Amino acid sequence: MNNPSLSKYCFSLFIGLLIFIFNSPLEAQVGVPVASIHELDGLVQMTLQQTGRKLVARSGSFLGEEDILETGKDGRVTILFRNGSKIRLFEETRLSIQKALEANIVNRAFEIEIQLHTGSLRANFLPGLQIASIQTPQAKIKVDGTVFRMEEKPGSGTTISMTEGKLFVNNGVSSMELLPGQRLSEVKYLDKLSTKLEYMNTQIFMNLTPEIVDLSKFITQKMTLTLQLADLKSSKVVRDAGKVYLESDFYNLRLPSMTTLDSSGFVRVPARIRPPRVSDKDFDGQIVVRAFLDSARHNLHGEGSLVVNTQGTQPKRKLLIDASQGTAHSVE
Repeated sequence: MNNPSLSKYCFSLFIGLLIFIFNSPLEAQVGVPVASIHELDGLVQMTLQQTGRKLVARSGSFLGEEDILETGKDGRVTILFRNGSKIRLFEETRLSIQKALEANIVNRAFEIEIQLHTGSLRANFLPGLQIASIQTPQAKIKVDGTVFRMEEKPGSGTTISMTEGKLFVNNGVSSMELLPGQRLSEVKYLDKLSTKLEYMNTQIFMNLTPEIVDLSKFITQKMTLTLQLADLKSSKVVRDAGKVYLESDFYNLRLPSMTTLDSSGFVRVPARIRPPRVSDKDFDGQIVVRAFLDSARHNLHGEGSLVVNTQGTQPKRKLLIDASQGTAHSVE
């Protein structure tokens, strides 16, 4: 005969176990994918922690904790994390993911620790979605919704160029917050950071035609994006050719992922845009386009960003007036 007390105890134990599982942080185990690689150019190799084998990387390949990714003399590659944050590795770079933990099932917050052994990268960490840090032999940075470039040269030190967000840097001697437009140049472990502070001199300037995009009609519209590399103070043209990587945070903005500045530092890029999906209730009308030079040779040039000026994306509202009460309120 079944014991009601024992059955009740077992049921309570089972429920308690479920609560523990679903409320505990999820830790990424060695070998479990924490990121994937995309947009490969040139030679890119990966060394898997589980096997120690060095393989030629392929688009769509997964990275786990302690895996190593390396680019050759002409190699570039994008690392895409599960929360949408991205790192672009430039030529002759060696990087490993030391830790990648998913801290909460519901909010999908991540903790990411990266080691930049040598070379350079450009990173775009989405705000509020992770606790991220990057370590080099000379310094460590903590990231909070940040866009930046970083370079580690053996013998020369670590250089960090800040574009957007917050960045906290520390080494063996001091620490500081780096602001947009600032750069720490060739920092070594025992340097006082304030003595290494500089300001970026050049940047990609961006312009969009038409200046205002009407998204109220469900049609595809053509646009033209122009890029010009120029001096930040004088606005004089900087004549430097190079490949430019383009990215946008809006899924219905179609533009090439890569273009090339000509010898005068200029390029004109065609683009197309459509209104957001009808089911997209979170779209607030703000669209950001970014452009950065896709090579370690151009690490000293600042990247460009443009907020697309949109209209016709706000929901239609009706104004309800209660004359007897003298009140009014709007409803969608």
